[in-house]
Amino acid sequence: MVDASRPTTHKMRFVSEDRSTHMLRTDWDTAVPLAPEVEEALLSQALDLLPRAQGLLLSDYAKGALTPRIIRTLITAARSKNVPVVVDPKGADYGIYAGATLIIRRVRPSVLVKGGDYRPEEVVGRELVEAAGGELLLVDLVPGQSSTRIVEQSRRTRAQR
Repeated sequence: MVDASRPTTHKMRFVSEDRSTHMLRTDWDTAVPLAPEVEEALLSQALDLLPRAQGLLLSDYAKGALTPRIIRTLITAARSKNVPVVVDPKGADYGIYAGATLIIRRVRPSVLVKGGDYRPEEVVGRELVEAAGGELLLVDLVPGQSSTRIVEQSRRTRAQR
């Protein structure tokens, strides 16, 4: 479905020269509720397709396309047809998604652990963890042990079974 009043979202990512660090992302988009006639057309089309669906995924980016009416109507209709509903929500108020089969919550790790042979500025993901209130822990290396060695040993053991 196309809504001529809503431009396609454009995203631009700025990365380091070696592309190992994501520094910034800018988005050009619209975050306004759908016009009533567009909401009605989207809901009608989704309800028409629902009987053929094996599942319903509602990925809400808070841009206005998934209005409260659309969310509630689709979850209710899907559940009445035994169609599982998976929701990828934006925000913290999950009450509107009541009745969904599964709500995917974005995981924010509180601790990132790396070996002591790394310097903090070399650890990929450190900024994301710290921005979410987490911390980076650099642990001492144990001679003859590493996570890579443990994984390889586990693979060999599994392959012998």
